[in-house]
Amino acid sequence: SGDIRAAGLSCGALDLSSTSGDVSLSGRAESVTAASTSGDVNLDGMQASSGIQVRTASGDIRGNGVDCSLLTVSSTSGDIRMEGRFTGIQLGTTSGDASLTTSAALESLSSDSVSGTVTVSMPDNGGFDLSFQKVSGRFHCDFPTTESGGRYRYQNGGASFSAHTVSGDFYLRRNG
Repeated sequence: SGDIRAAGLSCGALDLSSTSGDVSLSGRAESVTAASTSGDVNLDGMQASSGIQVRTASGDIRGNGVDCSLLTVSSTSGDIRMEGRFTGIQLGTTSGDASLTTSAALESLSSDSVSGTVTVSMPDNGGFDLSFQKVSGRFHCDFPTTESGGRYRYQNGGASFSAHTVSGDFYLRRNG
């Protein structure tokens, strides 16, 4: 039942959790695993050479200038807003919106959402294949794709993406 704040970190693997408190981290680590129950997580300027994994229940996840290879975020009853440089995304959200913006070409993307809008913004990655499954919701894409049976291909394909939504839209936006 308290906040955790750490700035200017320089460490190996970082693993922490909080109940009824906010988590705020910045700096460098080999990997980051953070969980919060009933609290927000802020990762402004956090860099992890391997990956960042964040989970919240009843809390928002935010971060600007995030740098890692794989970004794994999941939230129940909270919004997600992450910007930075990451080449892989694993996203799970229930009852919240998610906006993820990367300056790197995505190599992998997996999104599973219930009752929320997901927006992923990325630069051109040279091609992808995306499988989109929905109970109710729509897929919106800035990249010119061909579609066949819920599978979307950009250029000659390549990176493997998947998105599943129940009662929400999924947006794949082009940036840069």
